[in-house]
Amino acid sequence: MPGANRDAMTRTAAARVMTAAVVLAAWRLSAPATASCASLFDPALRFRSLPTGPFVIYFHQGEDELAQRLARIAEDAWHALERSLA
Repeated sequence: MPGANRDAMTRTAAARVMTAAVVLAAWRLSAPATASCASLFDPALRFRSLPTGPFVIYFHQGEDELAQRLARIAEDAWHALERSLA
């Protein structure tokens, strides 16, 4: 029976490794964001939204004209697709 005892020890060790991996993954996923994530956007920017029918354009201050242009392009593309798919 030495082989059976060895198999049980191997399964126990594997279970411990899996448990440690799951605990580590859960801890990492629940940890607060790092500083690199916080710097994706300049905190001084204030974001706005421009709803246009089926779209919502998100932009930050100072980009109003660009958002309006994008809204027109998106609407034109939407209507062209709508006609071709109808």
